[in-house]
Amino acid sequence: MDARSARRRTASLQFEPVESRILQSVAPLIALSQLRAQAAQVHQLNTTSTSLSASTPTPYQQRRMAFNAHFLGKFAQGPGLYTDQRTQVYLKAEGTSNQLLHGAVQLAFSIPLNTATAATGVANLTDKNIAQTGTQIAMDLMAIPGAVDTHGRPTAFNWTVNGGSGGIYTSASGQGTVQIRYFPGGSHLHQGFVGSTAVIFTGQITSTGVNNILR
Repeated sequence: MDARSARRRTASLQFEPVESRILQSVAPLIALSQLRAQAAQVHQLNTTSTSLSASTPTPYQQRRMAFNAHFLGKFAQGPGLYTDQRTQVYLKAEGTSNQLLHGAVQLAFSIPLNTATAATGVANLTDKNIAQTGTQIAMDLMAIPGAVDTHGRPTAFNWTVNGGSGGIYTSASGQGTVQIRYFPGGSHLHQGFVGSTAVIFTGQITSTGVNNILR
């Protein structure tokens, strides 16, 4: 055996250590890109919302906001509950509206002793299935000056939706007028009397549209 053959037999493979590295992942890059896109969308929405603050409703939205309701029922009138009240009136009636097919209303207001002070009150309109949906519209009432009948009872109020509303009207806003007609008759109460009434609400109500569990 010559020297060249001996060298070939003793040769072997050898491995040298190299610097350890962690494989790169694209997941963080994708997440970062998504976060940036979301931030841009939020900024665009905020900008759009600010620019639309002076906008007006479209014809479709105007039809959606329109609210009218008609109720027939009873009213009772009696003495005021506080020393600055001349009398108080309570109404309870049932009827329908373009937004509540079968509804009811309870309405109460007081007439102050000071004739220069407007009568104020509250109204609560409820859907017949309020036990299942919680749908109700709570309103604050302010009498319209000069709108009274021959007995000094207010016949027209301005109303605004308040935070007591619920169901599909949670966080709703709105305003309008309510007309009241009184038809005295029936049995008299102690220091007061009862009769029939007709109540008509007109105006606009805007709801968020995210509180209807039946939608």
